[in-house]
Amino acid sequence: MQSAEIDYQVFKRKICSKTGLDLSSYKQAQMERRLRTLMERSGARCFVDYYQMLERDERLLEEFMNRVTINVTEFFRNPDHYAVLEKKVIPELLRRSSQLRTWSSACSYGHEPHSMAICLQEALLKTGHTILATDIDDKSIANARKGQFPIADAKNMPAERISRWFKQEGDFVVAHQKLRDMMEFRKLDLLKDRFPVDMDLILCRNVVIYFTEEAKDDLYAKFYRALKPGGYLFVGGTERINNYAEIGYLTPYPFFYQRPPK
Repeated sequence: MQSAEIDYQVFKRKICSKTGLDLSSYKQAQMERRLRTLMERSGARCFVDYYQMLERDERLLEEFMNRVTINVTEFFRNPDHYAVLEKKVIPELLRRSSQLRTWSSACSYGHEPHSMAICLQEALLKTGHTILATDIDDKSIANARKGQFPIADAKNMPAERISRWFKQEGDFVVAHQKLRDMMEFRKLDLLKDRFPVDMDLILCRNVVIYFTEEAKDDLYAKFYRALKPGGYLFVGGTERINNYAEIGYLTPYPFFYQRPPK
C-alpha cells in the first residue's frame, strides 16, 4: 500500500471518530479528489496534517463538512420535476390520505422542505401535513430552522408565490410561520441511523452522487421499507435507481419511484 493511500485511510478513521461521518461509503477517487483541493488550499502537506488543522480550526471543519455533504441547493430545484410532483404525485397521495407524512432526508439549508411545505399548502385540502427534515450536518439544520434564505435562491418561484409565503427583509426572504410549523428538524445519518417509517413521500435528491454502489443499493432498499404502500421516493435530476425493479419499486414517472400500493 502506498503512503498516500495510508495517509487517506488514517484520515478517514480520524474523521469518523470525530464527526461520525463514514467516508468509506463514498467513492474514494471522487471524494479524495474533492477533498484534496481543500487540503491544498489550507496549506497542509497531507491528509493527516489536514486533519490536525481541522481539529484546531472550527472554520476549516465547517468548510470540510459543507464540501462533503454537498450543501448546494435552491427552492424548487428542477422545476419541471416539481411540476410532476404537484400535478401528479401529490394528488394521487391525497386520494389515499388527507394528511401526508413527508421526509426530506438530506434537507441541507432547508430549501427542499420549505418547497415541499409550499406544495402541500397549495394543494388546498385538509391541513395536518407533516414534514420531517433531516441532515447529517448540525449547522445546516440550524440554518434550516431559521427559515431565512438569500432572495437569489428563490429564482425558480414566481413573484406571487414568493410574496405569498415569504417576507422580504433586505436581500433575504423569511418563511411564514405557517410553513415552518409543518416541519420537524432532526439530525440523521443516512448511512447508519434508523429510518422513520410509514412515509407517504421521501425526497432524497442530489445526495448520493459520491456514494459507493453498495451504499446506494442499501440506501434505496431502506427507503423502500420506510414508505407506506403506494408511497413515493423522489430522487435528483442526475440520479437513477438501476435495480429499482429488483428492490420492488415501480417507476410511474421519471425520478419518482413508488412502493406498489396494496
